[in-house]
Amino acid sequence: MDGSPRQVWQALTDPEHLRGWFCDEAEVDFSPGAGTYRCTGRHVPCGARPERLLEWEPGRLVRFHWTPSGDETVTFRLTPSEGFTRLEVTHVCQRNDCATEDWRLMTDCLWAYFTLLLKQWVETGSTGYRLTFDPDPPSVIRFRITCPVPADEAFAALTRPDRLDCWISSGAQVEPRVGGKYSLGWGTAGEDGPGRITAWTEGRLLAYTWFESGRQTEVVWRISPHDGGCTVELEHGDFGGYTAACLGCRLGWADWMNVLWLHLRGRPAARTWRGALPFEHSRTTALS
Repeated sequence: MDGSPRQVWQALTDPEHLRGWFCDEAEVDFSPGAGTYRCTGRHVPCGARPERLLEWEPGRLVRFHWTPSGDETVTFRLTPSEGFTRLEVTHVCQRNDCATEDWRLMTDCLWAYFTLLLKQWVETGSTGYRLTFDPDPPSVIRFRITCPVPADEAFAALTRPDRLDCWISSGAQVEPRVGGKYSLGWGTAGEDGPGRITAWTEGRLLAYTWFESGRQTEVVWRISPHDGGCTVELEHGDFGGYTAACLGCRLGWADWMNVLWLHLRGRPAARTWRGALPFEHSRTTALS
């Protein structure tokens, strides 16, 4: 990210900064014998309770328990890199239920989301969209961000293939009409991701079908002028009783809304992820 290790370290360890991008209440104490890294509130995932500080090296590394039982740990490691700072996040779990693909995918998405918030905070002093973690979410996802660009510019970022490829897609295809194809270049048509355009109002409205594990929903984007810029609203649903799918999409869209937020400010938002390591490797790493 575009910031010095000192700036990133401050964002990771100063309670005032942590409240800006990570949690609602924070307490960090590096005093000998204290070892506190406490982060709580509605912006922290359900079941997580960062509290005990395990290891730290000022400006370089901080490691803490992610859960009260201590069976999950998170490490932030900082490395200077040609005027930037490289952040490596390692999340290790020693429970058997962490061996599931769903857990690994959700955890990977979680840190994609949080590190993007951190990037926003370090580079701009503000954040785009902060997700409230609700174990029983509404069946329709509704998010909103404010951007300092005209509505037509935001609409172009959602509808022009070359612009989509800058922040969300790989080989996007858009047929600009109702019934036209809307593809982000990932997923299997009719099973995962977008399908066909259901509404199109130039500069103001875009809607298309969306498939999640074969179940059809609809994604709607609404763009409105606002205070010299615009607001971009996302609506996705209805998920009905499919809570797991809704939770996953909420986390995914929170991440992508923040990528869009950076893109519309002219800032690169690319990430390099190793992804979740196999469970046995993670367990070995944790014990070594």
